[in-house]
Amino acid sequence: MPRSGGAAQQTRIVREIVNHLKKTRGSLSFNEIKQMFKVDLNSNSDLLVKLRNHRRLDNERGGGNTFMYNPEISQVGNKEQLQNKIQCTWPGIEREHLEDAFIGAKEALQDLIDEKKVLVISNKKSANIKSEIVFPISTSIFTVDQDIKEMWGKVKIPYKTETELEQALVRIGQISAKSVNQKNDARAKTRGLKRKVKKKQERRKKVKGPLTNEHMMKNVEYSSWMQAMTKGRRK
Repeated sequence: MPRSGGAAQQTRIVREIVNHLKKTRGSLSFNEIKQMFKVDLNSNSDLLVKLRNHRRLDNERGGGNTFMYNPEISQVGNKEQLQNKIQCTWPGIEREHLEDAFIGAKEALQDLIDEKKVLVISNKKSANIKSEIVFPISTSIFTVDQDIKEMWGKVKIPYKTETELEQALVRIGQISAKSVNQKNDARAKTRGLKRKVKKKQERRKKVKGPLTNEHMMKNVEYSSWMQAMTKGRRK
């Protein structure tokens, strides 16, 4: 029995069709949609318009009678192509778009991250919304002059200790709390001390003079990202 054509019902049908095509990456004809979702697009013009206007559906490749999934990033179908896409795109690509590029893209991207071929940086859109941007570790897209690098390195940072700097970077998502803990554990071991997990106040390491961007480069995560970006100014 055909499903009703109310607004809420149409929204559910559109969502089901999009999810099915996203999962299978195949195509659906009008007749297949009628059989699977119990709705006749030939007699339901409102639903047909919604499907054709959906940004994640492509109705043109099938001559107007077939729907296919339309990811944000197209023409990428494997790990190598995914890496090339990241390498050739500046300034970075949102992680969710990369993971949606093809079936298995999420696992392929994680492999690139684990292999340190790409770098993920958190980007706060607002107080409650945070996205992740993926950058290439190395790139030849641009070059930066040495005087710019030196000027950047001398920029003062509004923190009195490296501990305060690390805490600030963790808060804005530029480095992970895990990496800071690992660094502190390593410090404790070299001093022959056992780090206390519930320590109320961490000993703050004083540095001579004001902190600058050079101190930020001591962090492995932040350094990898900045070294990739400061290879040069865009030509």
